[in-house]
Amino acid sequence: MLQGRGPLRFTMASFKRTIAPDPEVLAVIVTCTEFNRLQDGRAQARLDRRLEPPLAERTEKVLSDLGGQWDRSARCIVLPEGIDPERLVEQLLNEGSVTVTASIALTV
Repeated sequence: MLQGRGPLRFTMASFKRTIAPDPEVLAVIVTCTEFNRLQDGRAQARLDRRLEPPLAERTEKVLSDLGGQWDRSARCIVLPEGIDPERLVEQLLNEGSVTVTASIALTV
């Protein structure tokens, strides 16, 4: 406990977000993206380098919205643990969108 303050409280905040890529980006994710699983449960997503820059940027934005982060040394987007690339592609093909749920612990 900090002097002069009450006990710290932890709160959980959660949110849902639906991501629905446009048809061009969906086509890129399905046909021009190579996914590799890492041993720690994460997955790498590599886009075809021949993509036009605006389309590549829109695709990277969707992958980032799914929680992916650019890994400079690996030159790819690394998706967080828990995102299964095969299920992601299947859901995008079947439904045209993906709903992402996240929880964050906050200290108050």
